[in-house]
Formats: sequence, C-alpha cells, structure tokens
Amino acid sequence: FVDLVIGAPQADSTLWEVGEAYVLYGPITASMSLAGAGAIISGTEEYGTLGYGAATLSDVHGDGNDDIVVATHGWGQSFPSHSIGAYYLFAGPTTGSWSVGSARLSIESEYLEDNWVADAGDTDGDGLGDVILSSHDYSMAWIVSGADMAGSGTLDLTDLVEPIIGEQEGDLFGYVIDGLGDIDSDGLDDVAVSAPSPDTDAGSSFGAVYVFPAGEGWPSSAEDARGQIVGARDV
Repeated sequence: FVDLVIGAPQADSTLWEVGEAYVLYGPITASMSLAGAGAIISGTEEYGTLGYGAATLSDVHGDGNDDIVVATHGWGQSFPSHSIGAYYLFAGPTTGSWSVGSARLSIESEYLEDNWVADAGDTDGDGLGDVILSSHDYSMAWIVSGADMAGSGTLDLTDLVEPIIGEQEGDLFGYVIDGLGDIDSDGLDDVAVSAPSPDTDAGSSFGAVYVFPAGEGWPSSAEDARGQIVGARDV
C-alpha cells in the first residue's frame, strides 16, 4: 500500500510552532485521523516549523523500505543575516514517536527558506531513490541522488550538489516541484519545477513549468530546460 506523510509546521508543544509530521500507513481511506498516525515526527526548536515540506521517498538506502524526508524553515536557528533551513531523512520503516534529533541524515543550507521537497524517483539509474529540493525565495532547486544520502550525520547542501537556478531573480522558481516518472522512455525518472512569477514572451507573471529530463544531466539554469509550459494569462 502507498503511505502518506503530512506536515503540520505550526504545531505547538511546550514551544511555539516547533512543527510535526504525521505518517499514515496505507491503505489510505477517507475516514483516517492524524490521531491514528503510525508515526509522529516532532520538531525541537521554537519557530522551527518542522513539516513545512514533507514527502515519502522511493527507497533511498536500497534496503527495500521507502523513506521519509521532512523539511523545516529553520526560523528558530541563527545564521548571519539568514535563517538555516534543513531537511531530515528518516529511514523506513518509521513507527512510533520520533524527533528531528533521531533523523538518520540532515541536509542544511543558508539558502533553505520557503523550502520544498518531493520524491524524484530514480534519476540516475542506480536503483536508489533520489530527491528534489527547492527554495523559491532564492529561485533554486537541487536534485540529490540516493547515493549521496547513504550515510548519516549532517551534510551542507551547497557542498553536495550544484543548484538549478531560475531564469530571473524573484521568479519564485521552485515554488512547486515534483518527480514525473520516466517521460521520455530512457529508463531514468525526470522532474519538473514551477516558477509562478517569471516574465515571459507572453507577458509578465504568467507562470511557467520547466521540465528536466534526467538523461541530459542537470543544467545550471532553468533557461536550459528541455521544455517549458507557460501560463495563458497574466496572474
């Protein structure tokens, strides 16, 4: 069965907005309640907003179990002129009560504000699940391979992989991200990234979705995407 992870970034405990994520195990039905979640992952820092992004991932570690990644804005953490956001990877199966301190791996960066996460599938054909991450405040997206997440501890995203950067400053590239599966039948899964506010040939702020086939490698700019779907009217 397919499982579901739901983030609640404004959940409070003894501190304000530490955030939580709830894992619901399949089969998913219309009458399910978060009170019956198979696992609860809790933040530990005030205003950390754990659960702002959350996703189940294809098997990252090659152990036959799907994994879970949960994002935090990191507003409670300090960094010169920025907050530090983070992604926390939990190796499945995950049951019971967990905290971010129990994560197998954390990925941090000063660029992770308003950050999102999605399952990218297997983009490099190594049999391990990969993940797509984004921060639309900085108009950046990253595809991280499962092989790079095989260890434990803390990784700096900026040292791990180069970002794909939006075409224009402030276009909110990375506002929505998703894995597409294998759309070009080359055996590798592909990804898409949206930018709600780019200026295009059609006008200002029409919005666009960029398609990136994995077999061509990841470009440094959205300008080099294989395809672009542009909105039909100004929003």
